[in-house]
Amino acid sequence: MKKTVLASLLIVSGLMAGAQSQPNFPKVAAPPRTIATATPSSFESPLVQGTLILSKIFKQGEGKEFVAIYTLTKNDAYFNGRKPIQISLSRQSFDSVFTKTTADLATRWPALNKYIEENKLSLTTEKAWIDVITHFNGTRY
Repeated sequence: MKKTVLASLLIVSGLMAGAQSQPNFPKVAAPPRTIATATPSSFESPLVQGTLILSKIFKQGEGKEFVAIYTLTKNDAYFNGRKPIQISLSRQSFDSVFTKTTADLATRWPALNKYIEENKLSLTTEKAWIDVITHFNGTRY
C-alpha cells in the first residue's frame, strides 16, 4: 500500500513539473521613483501650525490641473475624530466651523468674531484665514 501511494505521488509530481509552460526567470525590480519621474496626485502644505492647524491640500482634479482644498485640524483626540474638516474661504464656512463643531470653538467664536471685525477681515482670502487661525493659536481664553 505504501509503495502505491509513493509511486502515485512521484507520478503526480512529475506531471506537475512537466506542466509548467513558462520558464521561471528571475523578476527584475522596477526602477525606483524619483522626484523627476513621480507624479503625485496630491500633496499637503501646512499654512498655520499650533493648537489649530490650517492646511492647504493640492489635489489633482479633472485633467492635469491641481485644485486647492483647505482643511482645519485640532491637536485634540476629541476634535472630529482627528479627521480634518474641509473648509471654504468664506465667512459662512468660518461661522459653521466655529459654532457647530465643538463647544471649545463655540466659546471662542465671539472673541474671534470681534477680532475679524476690528481688523476688517473678509475671510475670502487665504491670508485672512491665516491671520484668524494664528490669532486663535496665540490667544488664551
